[in-house]
Amino acid sequence: MNIAICDDQINELEHILKLLNMWQESHNTILQCKTFRNAGELLTEARKERFTLYLLDVMMPGTNGIAAAQEIRSFDE
Repeated sequence: MNIAICDDQINELEHILKLLNMWQESHNTILQCKTFRNAGELLTEARKERFTLYLLDVMMPGTNGIAAAQEIRSFDE
């Protein structure tokens, strides 16, 4: 599973990664995770690479997670 995680707060990104690593170990599977500090970086990468799951912060400066999700939907089902 290829997961994109977008949050402007580094401590939140680290916490989400920790939870995903715990899940990965308990389910004996491999997750590929990429982190992004803003929606612009995420959207640029999402146009090049497909992700199975997007974990988006709703409240971010600039483009928020909801707007990012809407834009992703325009080019990725």
